[in-house]
Amino acid sequence: MDAGVYPQEAVREIAKSFVCIRVEHDTNPDLVKRYSVGALTDIRLLDPEGKQLEKLVGFTSPTRLVERGHAVLDRLAGKTSTGTCAGRAQRERIEATPEYVESAVKRGVAYLSAAARKGWGESAPGLGPEPIVLFAWASAGLREDDADVDPLLRTVSSAPLASTYQAAFEALALARLDAKRWHERLQAIARFLVESQLANGQWTYGPTSGAPPKLGDNSNTAYAILGLAACRQAGVDVPRGAAERADAWWRSSQNGDGGWGYRADREADSYASMTESGISSLLLSRRILARESTADATLERANAWLAAHYSVVVNDRSAYQQGRRLYHLYALERVASLSAANMLAGHDWFGDGADTLFGDQRDDGSWDDGADTPISNTAFAILFLTRSSAALR
Repeated sequence: MDAGVYPQEAVREIAKSFVCIRVEHDTNPDLVKRYSVGALTDIRLLDPEGKQLEKLVGFTSPTRLVERGHAVLDRLAGKTSTGTCAGRAQRERIEATPEYVESAVKRGVAYLSAAARKGWGESAPGLGPEPIVLFAWASAGLREDDADVDPLLRTVSSAPLASTYQAAFEALALARLDAKRWHERLQAIARFLVESQLANGQWTYGPTSGAPPKLGDNSNTAYAILGLAACRQAGVDVPRGAAERADAWWRSSQNGDGGWGYRADREADSYASMTESGISSLLLSRRILARESTADATLERANAWLAAHYSVVVNDRSAYQQGRRLYHLYALERVASLSAANMLAGHDWFGDGADTLFGDQRDDGSWDDGADTPISNTAFAILFLTRSSAALR
């Protein structure tokens, strides 16, 4: 934030309309308690009496920060908001017909193709967007001989395996494109994921120098299981122990309310995308272990939590990066597709989610949720609209 957000000219300009105060979390316990501030970067926009009007937790892009600043100033000036949620509430629902879905997906694919040709800059090893874009294209029906797929496929398949997300999305893509051709690479991915699993059954971002951490996070853990499930479906042997340890982790770490948070030591409260990740991980572990579908109290509690917090508009109970709504929609799709469910908690999950995506797609075909990450967010939207996880059933 200090290096990439606050120095931006637009941010500096909007900041002139506010009295900006920087407060150190560890040395101001009274303010921390008053506003329930966590350890992450936490921006609060207050009125002159100290009443909170806006809360932004975690990384906030310059665009989002400026947008929220103007919204607060408009509110203080007595103006009515005309933001995305208001606009969505006023328009008619767009039905998720095959033709409309295909059109939205094609526009998203075209955006990613243009971005790939233009280039998206350098990334740390294993953290670039290439694998998720490749998986989105494969899910949208593009094949290996496509003019855009071929060079990206060669880049992805020749890159050293360095991170959990990279390995998982590559496995999902290769299994979809040609599992037989890429069998050896899928074997290497499975080994990488198994060897990088932590002792407690979780995963973190990837191998680290020195002793491995004792705790991972539930996001990386969910994606690792996705990658292993794709490898297994492609005919690669996945050791039962890895799936058993992961399954045991999810069951032992479930919160009392039935959901899951991001980590056991912070951001531990239940929220939608992590609860969805827990449900889909348990479903995939059951498939890897070839267990029969029987009554499962852990899943029943998790499904009850999800039913009580169902939404396609927000990642309910998440405060990080404005909720990461596109990440959440892909997690919701995994739950529904792996369960072969047309309805979730009495809701038409696909119709509801598709409607929000149709309304939020930008003129250039992309999607974003305020995090300024349109490449990955567009891929998440495509994965939802193509029901990509159904292939893992």
